[in-house]
Amino acid sequence: MIKTSGFSGAKTKMERIMPIVNEYDFEDVSKAIYCICVCVNNRSALESTLSLNWTLAEHSHKGNKRIKDYDDFKKFFISIGSIIKPSVYDDAVVEDYGDVSIQLFGKKYSVIIGTGHNMVFACLQFLPILACELNKKDELIEVMTYNSFIIDFLKEANTKDGNYGVRLVLPSEALFIKVNELFDNLGINTLKKIDAILESDYIEKKHFIETESGIIPLANTSLLLDLYDQWYKSVSKKDKAKLVDRMLTGVAFDLSKLETYETINLLCPVGFSDSRENLNPKYQFPFVLVSSKGIIFAVNKDDYSNRELQKIINEIISTKNKDTLFLFELYSRNEEGKCRGITVLKNADIKFMIYDAWANPSETHIFTRRRDEKYYYCTAFDIVYYLLFMKDADELYDYLNFIKCENNSKILGHGGDASTFLAWKDADQVFEKGAIKYSLIDIGFDIENEYVVDYYCKKLKDFPFGREDYILDNPFSWNITPKENGFYEYVQKGKVGFGGLYRLFQNNCYFFFPHNVKFYPDINEYLKYKDAIYMIEDLIQRMMTSVKDIIESCHEMDGCSVQVMMMPEAYAKKADSSGILLAQERSYAKSDSIISNRKICIRFVPIVDRLFEDISKAKDRTVEAVFFMELMQPMKKNLPYFYSQLVERMESIKSEKKEVSAISFKVEYEWKQEQESIFRVGDGAYIAVRKHIAKVCYNAGINSGSYYGKDATAVVRLIQKELIEDFEKEIIKYDYLKLFERSLSDYATLLHEIMIHRQRYNCFDDMKDTVRDEVAHNIIKQREEAKHNLRTVSYLLETALFNTGRGKEVLSNEKYQYLLAYANWLVVLGDNADMCYFTENEVYVEVSGEYIIDVESNRESDHFLGEELAKRMYDNPGHFERDNTADKKFFGVVKQAFEKDTGVSLEIFLSFMYYLETGGNIGKELYLRGNVICFWKEDIINDYCSVQNVSRELAEKALHLLNINTDRLKTKNNVADFYLPIGEKEKRCDRYEVKPIYEYGDMIIYSPVAVHFLRDYWQNSIFEFHMPFEIGMPSTKKVLIDWKRVYEKKIVFDLEKVFKDYGFEVRANFELMNLDKKKYPQFLGDYDLFAVDLQKKEIWIIECKFIEKVETFYEMYRQQNRFFKEDKCDEKFQRRIDFLNENYAEVMKDLKLPAAEYDIKPYMCVNKVFVSRYKDIAFPILSYREMVAEIEK
Repeated sequence: MIKTSGFSGAKTKMERIMPIVNEYDFEDVSKAIYCICVCVNNRSALESTLSLNWTLAEHSHKGNKRIKDYDDFKKFFISIGSIIKPSVYDDAVVEDYGDVSIQLFGKKYSVIIGTGHNMVFACLQFLPILACELNKKDELIEVMTYNSFIIDFLKEANTKDGNYGVRLVLPSEALFIKVNELFDNLGINTLKKIDAILESDYIEKKHFIETESGIIPLANTSLLLDLYDQWYKSVSKKDKAKLVDRMLTGVAFDLSKLETYETINLLCPVGFSDSRENLNPKYQFPFVLVSSKGIIFAVNKDDYSNRELQKIINEIISTKNKDTLFLFELYSRNEEGKCRGITVLKNADIKFMIYDAWANPSETHIFTRRRDEKYYYCTAFDIVYYLLFMKDADELYDYLNFIKCENNSKILGHGGDASTFLAWKDADQVFEKGAIKYSLIDIGFDIENEYVVDYYCKKLKDFPFGREDYILDNPFSWNITPKENGFYEYVQKGKVGFGGLYRLFQNNCYFFFPHNVKFYPDINEYLKYKDAIYMIEDLIQRMMTSVKDIIESCHEMDGCSVQVMMMPEAYAKKADSSGILLAQERSYAKSDSIISNRKICIRFVPIVDRLFEDISKAKDRTVEAVFFMELMQPMKKNLPYFYSQLVERMESIKSEKKEVSAISFKVEYEWKQEQESIFRVGDGAYIAVRKHIAKVCYNAGINSGSYYGKDATAVVRLIQKELIEDFEKEIIKYDYLKLFERSLSDYATLLHEIMIHRQRYNCFDDMKDTVRDEVAHNIIKQREEAKHNLRTVSYLLETALFNTGRGKEVLSNEKYQYLLAYANWLVVLGDNADMCYFTENEVYVEVSGEYIIDVESNRESDHFLGEELAKRMYDNPGHFERDNTADKKFFGVVKQAFEKDTGVSLEIFLSFMYYLETGGNIGKELYLRGNVICFWKEDIINDYCSVQNVSRELAEKALHLLNINTDRLKTKNNVADFYLPIGEKEKRCDRYEVKPIYEYGDMIIYSPVAVHFLRDYWQNSIFEFHMPFEIGMPSTKKVLIDWKRVYEKKIVFDLEKVFKDYGFEVRANFELMNLDKKKYPQFLGDYDLFAVDLQKKEIWIIECKFIEKVETFYEMYRQQNRFFKEDKCDEKFQRRIDFLNENYAEVMKDLKLPAAEYDIKPYMCVNKVFVSRYKDIAFPILSYREMVAEIEK
């Protein structure tokens, strides 16, 4: 007798459709119903699919109506469609089919997550452990094999329709055909065996119907959950707590198999003691997590009484407070019998995860949490999700901290606390991102299941499940990032410096290219190889793409596992005691391998210096091809056909333009690569700052909505003062000197990157066009990001110097990143306030309903003002033909003016900077950290005077010109304000960029790269007719203005010569009124260049402009405003264009040039790349170089 425990509606539906189903032949209708129920798009209509299965159990076996083809099937579906419509009680569940796999006993099995249950994936992790505990391993393999076979058989035909939610639709014809084939492929003995294991009278747990003539399968996704339920219930209540402990230990151990004695993130199972000598624990726990922020204990409350549990926790904390808490694993992971362990000091924090013995998703379990609870309570299933999906132990620590200390909302989730954890991860660890506090957060019904399926689809669809690869055994041991061309980046969780590139091919062959920082004895050795690692990884990726078809078509490679590990020469000497590897005569890579059972392990040592040198000189792919052949040469013996195909392909591509290049630079300034900092700001820091700004916005009474132009500027200015004051309150919590030095280290690294990227940009002309474009795009992107980050660091650095407090708080990485994120938002808001002030539509400010401020840009979607403009600017940096005579004359005058303004000759000023950036012969620095140097001021002055034979007075003046006056950091044009005017450069002489020396008592602190940048800045800007600043430099400014006027005229005459060289009839500074004052209006002005191509019948009219270089958003938009709105330069030129279009026949006649139909080609030529951000312009605006190229066409 079939019954139900929770689907009363299913029985009602069954009774209504029973008469229709009974009309049909049992075998035919069984297949039809199976097709409807197995269809992934019908997954959420659980009540309806159960009712259909129920009809088969109640079938009369008297019907003779056939379902021979898809048309018959469609008629059957229509006949029952109105009855089996989804119920309002049906919940949408995740629609997966073959997306998720698990590994059991070394084999891969497909599973289904969307069963209508919660916590499904955790249950599946426990299932094999439970089977082993109950000696049911063989039965589990039988059921898993059957279940996986069906999923794999139907997967290709059982596709999603692109919709989501509760629905019941007609399955596709492909699925109908495939289901019929499936029934023909199922053996009756297998079905009976599985049925015997899973017998049940409840329709929701029924998976087969046995009849007199045989047995048929039912499409019921809960097969594995029902098996687990049956076995779990067979365990006695008193044994369940220990069983759950062992299952958790099993999950934790599987996750930690790659851990070493050097790196401890998980101890399992674990005990504790008050000394390393006394290893006889009174208590055992499933595992302990070790994070950089604290220790996380997992404790089963059902193992102890309440009093005993508290006693154990008190004992752990008491021992820790004595600096004697020793945690150790209760078994050894090696043959020596040693156990891993750690001592926990009293300043370490300990969090306790208290769970219970419930571990069955088929049983209702209501879990509540109170704010006043001392410890963190959860279920064992929750812990499984924590362990598998946490980025690292720090992330879980942060989550526990959020739940216990930060969250004030009630959180409702049907998938246990795991659903909250995963939703928190998806929300970038912040639910309330704005100023609004939530009283209730509804996580949803199926979140944890959806997360698992999405994770598999995005990150694990190519993972080598069931391949018995020790390193790639557990996908949850890795943080995985999809890359381009089918590659993934794998980084081991909790272990710094181990990971690599991975790629799966269609023939189930995969390559893994791991890299281990532990192979390098020290940082200097690693840095020697760092650039080589990046280049070799790029080379390998490109070569693997080039030979993809060979790998996939070669049967020798079918199902192969290939691991290729790079090692430095020093490590290879230790690892290869025979010396055979390093004794090889190779050009670029020495390699050997171990090959067995289709597993290939290659290790190689690159000959770095030669590889770099030869690739930099190469004109084609020969070096790349030879390197790759040498890398793969160990495969020649065991995989001869593949290797021969590989060699043939390498020979064929040698003559192609190279895809990988290398270039070396010599920098003039002192720079230590091992001292480079890494600029990094996590998403959490940006989110925290935005949340804080939202609160300020809310308190200021700003309404949500979109703000444009000056309204947007007003919104930003309204909150800016309060934000700056708040930011400075954060700054003074720390010792300003430590904050200055740390930010200066980042400043130095970013400045170094910016200059290196600029040099790199034009160094790859010998590469394949598509690769060169890709490289250029990446360089621009990296350099522009570095430039923005430099402004952020500069803002933080200058604020620290302005607020010279000696706060006592420790400047942790987390707090430093928060300050950087805050500085970033102040820079962004300030920039965009300036933009909005000058424009109406390019950017605008959006204030959300949670009072989160966003700057939305119409520019981003406009390629003309985005990537295309950036590339134009890099390709046309503003160079033009120099007039050596004028340059020599004016540079001499500039030097006189500079000395008059500053009291120091320009030669001494520049030589003093060169002395500082190269380190001179100053002697021993007081310290050198992060490419920041500190010297005694007296040592510098004395040594420079001695070396350069310069008076002490002049040396001190030169140093004074470089010293930052921190009191004037908020001064612009000699007027102090409440904010750092970072948008202003010309009128702001007291900024770190142009005063990179900080005098602290008798010491000076600086970074050589910052001084070098300033020296370049002065030298280059003078020859571009401007200065790093103008305040206090009136004489020099006047000379530069006069010098610039020479070039304003010269650009016209240079273009005139180009036109003449190409056979144009040309007139410069051509005024029509000079032809006939009565005929032509005076208001038109002159045509800078009027060029006629008589052959092509074209008239080129050129308007030449020479504009100043700008460096900030504020200066750029002020220039735009002046050019297009105030001076209306475009409109004046357009008048001349319009007049000529209407009157060119008269003009040509007066010039005595042939009459004809001419095309008018107007251009505005500027000394640099320049565009209109205010309005559409009807003519092209080109740089000088672009204009010459246009003429040459």
